[in-house]
Amino acid sequence: MAKFKTCLVKKYKEQQAFQESQEKLKRQHNVTADKRIVVVEKSNMAKFTVKTIAALVKALASAILLCLAVAGLTALVYPSTRADLLILAQNILEQILTFLNL
Repeated sequence: MAKFKTCLVKKYKEQQAFQESQEKLKRQHNVTADKRIVVVEKSNMAKFTVKTIAALVKALASAILLCLAVAGLTALVYPSTRADLLILAQNILEQILTFLNL
């Protein structure tokens, strides 16, 4: 009996998700017809390529950010690298002020 109920719930949730996606697609494509019309959005190669490239750029940016965070924490933890980091920060600040003529 429990398996029967979960099957009904699963079907109901799938149906609700389908209806919500249809409403979203109808709003997106400005379809104001009755509920019997089903909007099907087919993916094309350009859309797939753009989404894939965007995902790759996000993953690459996250990996670079993680590496920089690890390098920064390592530089702050060890005393010798901390001193070098502070000297480097002072030099950068002086160069920025010189560039801005301040």
